[in-house]
Amino acid sequence: MLISTKTLTETCEYLVNACRRDIKQAPAELDRHKARYRENLRGLSLLLIGRPERNHVEHAIKQIETIQPRRAKHG
Repeated sequence: MLISTKTLTETCEYLVNACRRDIKQAPAELDRHKARYRENLRGLSLLLIGRPERNHVEHAIKQIETIQPRRAKHG
């Protein structure tokens, strides 16, 4: 599939941010949210042709892995 780098980058950023929003709304579902977005990104990578494009997707997956729910503020 042909896709511009800009569009691919924006799509990956959108999915990472959507994952962050879902985790913020329901931190107890952290693992489920991460798994769902990883699957979405892996599905996207199957449509891509070249290695440079897949690197964008792999980077987004790594970002999702590092997301942690925010701790409650004290005071």
